[in-house]
Amino acid sequence: MFKIGTYNAIEKALIVPLQRDRLTGNGATPWWGAATVGISERPQVFKFMFDTGTRYTWVTSIKCVTTACDLHDKYNPLISTSFSSVDKEPVKLDFGAWGTLIATLGNDIFFNTEHDNEGLFTNFYLGEKYKGLQWEELVQDGFIACGPTQNGSTSDLFFKKLWDAGLLSEPVISYYGDFTIDGSASDSGEVRFGDTNPNRYDKDTLVILPHNQSSTLNYFWVSDCRDITVNGVSITGGFEAMIDTGASTINGDPQKIQDLVEAVTLNGTLPISPDDPDNYDYPDLIIEIGTFEKDGSNASFVLTPKDYFQYIEAEAGEGVWYLGLVEMEGYEGRLNLGAIFLNRYHTIWEYDTSIPGLQGKALHLAEKITTPLGTVIE
Repeated sequence: MFKIGTYNAIEKALIVPLQRDRLTGNGATPWWGAATVGISERPQVFKFMFDTGTRYTWVTSIKCVTTACDLHDKYNPLISTSFSSVDKEPVKLDFGAWGTLIATLGNDIFFNTEHDNEGLFTNFYLGEKYKGLQWEELVQDGFIACGPTQNGSTSDLFFKKLWDAGLLSEPVISYYGDFTIDGSASDSGEVRFGDTNPNRYDKDTLVILPHNQSSTLNYFWVSDCRDITVNGVSITGGFEAMIDTGASTINGDPQKIQDLVEAVTLNGTLPISPDDPDNYDYPDLIIEIGTFEKDGSNASFVLTPKDYFQYIEAEAGEGVWYLGLVEMEGYEGRLNLGAIFLNRYHTIWEYDTSIPGLQGKALHLAEKITTPLGTVIE
């Protein structure tokens, strides 16, 4: 049963429960939240990735008939009484190493609720063609863009739609997930548009990562990272860090990734696909980024071997541990710090609403407060 996101008029926040599917080796996060699209006799409900690394809001449509599309639920505009076409001319959306998604632009209501539906009508892309193994292994039926800006996209940044409609109390998106590697039923989380849940994080551990608004990668949240070290030794030096909820790995600059792999495998003496990382003496990775909000001192984050190795739970490679450090051409001087990094922390994505068109301002990270299964936190 899907738990649909709902709008809370008292708190002025859209709260979307998150669920975690099994991790595949396609490089994408297994986390998703459910949303209705359109008004129809039988609600059309889809699994969405809430992706801070994209400016494209899209969903698979009935026009897509590739093998990859057929593995996903498809939106049917013909049965939605609230749908309107915006541009029927197909466009190619670039998804980097994954290739392109061919889509047309439409408008419909997301998260149909009884509260101020006008604010939830959204321009989005109807996916008409995508193909390849990575798309086939994608858990979600579409993405809801949570990047720092919608520049370069004719689809809407969903946060901006809600903010401009006066539906949110604070200019933030907060993201929380609690899970175990084995994908047990206790895996759960939430995305909150417009506020945070202070019961979910330790405010004394808050670290701020200012967003670089002048970066050429304007569809990513980016911040300067001072270094990644191993056993006190500098491995990467400084780089521009992309902070991406949609990615499951740390990926980017091929040379920096190669240096990290050599460091954690002790120059190749330890395997990159162990039977269990705990059976070997892999070192911790120390990511030196951001400053503590309470005193301005430099912050660093520890990733243990069980953090940076990933256990594949489905599809190709199921049952195998593999090193989640992946080379990506075209990202020299940059690394994408995906879920390997973000899974450990509660994150708050803050927007600067004083800038025309809106722009990302900063990312805030804090230690999570987790609760026993069955505990209800309001």
